[in-house]
Amino acid sequence: MMDKKIKILERNFDLYWQGLQPEITDQRFDQLMEELKTDCPDHPLLTKLGLNIPRGQEYIHETPMLSLDKVYLFSDLKKWIKKTARNGEEKYAVRYKFDGLAGKLKNQTLATRGDGKVGENISRHKNRISVVSSGKRTPLTISSKSFMLGELVVSYDEFEKFKVQEDRVYKHPRNFVAGMINQKSGWPAGLRIDFVEYNSSKSRSFYAEELTEDLWKEIVSSFNVEKQYPTDGLVINLEDREYANSLGHTSHHPNGSIAFKFYGDTVFTTLLDVEWGHGKGCLTPVGILEPVIIGGVTVSKVTLHNAKFMEDLDLAIGDEVEIERAGEVIPHILSRKHVGDGKNPFPNSCPSCGAKLIRQGVDIVCPNVYCGGTEFEQLRTGLECFEIDGLGETIIKHLYDRKIVVRPADIFKLLLLDILELPGFAALSAQKLYNSIQSKREMEESTILASLNTPGIGKLMYQKVLDIVPFEDLPNTELSTLSNIPGIGKTRAIAIRRSLKQNKPYLQELLTLVSIRKPVKKTGRTVCFTGKMEKPRKFYAEQAEAMGFQVVDKVSKDLDFLVTTEPDRKSSKMDAAKKLGIKIVTLEDWQK
Repeated sequence: MMDKKIKILERNFDLYWQGLQPEITDQRFDQLMEELKTDCPDHPLLTKLGLNIPRGQEYIHETPMLSLDKVYLFSDLKKWIKKTARNGEEKYAVRYKFDGLAGKLKNQTLATRGDGKVGENISRHKNRISVVSSGKRTPLTISSKSFMLGELVVSYDEFEKFKVQEDRVYKHPRNFVAGMINQKSGWPAGLRIDFVEYNSSKSRSFYAEELTEDLWKEIVSSFNVEKQYPTDGLVINLEDREYANSLGHTSHHPNGSIAFKFYGDTVFTTLLDVEWGHGKGCLTPVGILEPVIIGGVTVSKVTLHNAKFMEDLDLAIGDEVEIERAGEVIPHILSRKHVGDGKNPFPNSCPSCGAKLIRQGVDIVCPNVYCGGTEFEQLRTGLECFEIDGLGETIIKHLYDRKIVVRPADIFKLLLLDILELPGFAALSAQKLYNSIQSKREMEESTILASLNTPGIGKLMYQKVLDIVPFEDLPNTELSTLSNIPGIGKTRAIAIRRSLKQNKPYLQELLTLVSIRKPVKKTGRTVCFTGKMEKPRKFYAEQAEAMGFQVVDKVSKDLDFLVTTEPDRKSSKMDAAKKLGIKIVTLEDWQK
């Protein structure tokens, strides 16, 4: 059993350091490492710091760059404090634990940590990297810093702009940074990665004798104000660095510092069944659970990703499984705890058309091109692009089953009488949905194209294309022109050409039913909404976008306005806006 866990650790270790998406959570990785520490205390993985894959010039660290020991529980943190404090007045500093790539700057040479002994000289990227020290951001090429230890990170805002690349869609800023650094060249135009100095970021301090669990919760809470960069915990250092250094280090970590990592909420329950539904081009499994409360929320379903994920966990119906729900993340399985009755969770035939299923890579797919399940999923996701208020999956299914709406364009052929004949509709509700549909007869070109369900291409990606190629010229645009658009590349360019060709009659029909609205020119300004509002948040967001504003969910230093219905209310967004000097306006004033 341990051999299998070691293989999981080794694979995910390599994925992490190559900038690819790990198949297990950080928490599960750390749990497996703890088990390895107990069962095989001398295993080399326990002292491995990073993956050294030289892509450029090797960099030898004269002094090894070490990692940090980790704790998850306050009780374990207290044990470390007790172990390192000389007396009750020992002082400690707390800072963010940035979730990126560790690096070192020395005499204008920038290198990654690598395995701690040998890293990679990445000075070739210097023109695209900024140094962030004491809150100031300076291009690395003109920075006065001669020596600095820090973390290579990308801000959340930058990540949202550039996460979609030619060969993949990055799911996490950390993987994005590693992926960019591993490239010899060819970063997206305009991208900048920041090298944030460890010892100059926001800090809090406390004395050993005053640290209680309540104080620690308050400290953690103070660091949870809207953050510019991704973090996965806090770093606690002895403030007396001379004393800290005197404590020495292991081959893995210094003894005068420790990381407090954040656990998601976890609980054990039973996997009752697996439902297979249609996704984009494949069947997607959803685990049905014995309902359980996690973090105050009742969870009865869990994502199972794909067939390979289930095979790796050796899942069977009836197993006891460990579920995590971290923050607002969709619940997922961390591990299988006990074997149940061993019932096979994999289907042999398509749940929609009965065709024999086939395996394609990590997925299970239905090979039937006329499969009703696949057709319905194409319809549902296409209609989602139109953002028609009141048109949910149940209504779409009723329309599809009656063959009234089979392609997204068909929604604009609906008569009021068609809606009235659907289950649950009366005159008023039917009129409301009909009006909602009619209000969408004017749409942006990117929305029209997104409804084609081109693999790997959504509304935002199509807008990138339309920024370069006019809508009417798109069907005849050379493949090379499409391929050279940032974020597109050859694979997506081929997909666009194929989709436009296959859907030519559909596009022509849709354009007879709707008119094109040119996108509003962006002002470059941002707005965030907070507090309980009379109408759905989406209503106010659309108003703001119509005025050229970008609507964001988080408060950051780049925010222009925070709009609220309760200016005196205390909240994390209000507190962050006040600290950053963001202009706060009432909803009433905003709408004037």
